[in-house]
Amino acid sequence: MSKETAKCEVCGKVTDKDKLTVCIGCNKNFCEDCHSPETMEEYCIECVGMGGVVPQS
Repeated sequence: MSKETAKCEVCGKVTDKDKLTVCIGCNKNFCEDCHSPETMEEYCIECVGMGGVVPQS
């Protein structure tokens, strides 16, 4: 069974989907290295106030 992968919106690294954080506002993917609050704010200005991000369950 192959894992689903996706590309990080910030650095372009392709990683397992279950290791990515997905913004619940705009559905952008962020890898473990890129989902710091600072990065999220930069990339999800309009979303951060809407509940921020949740790890993909």
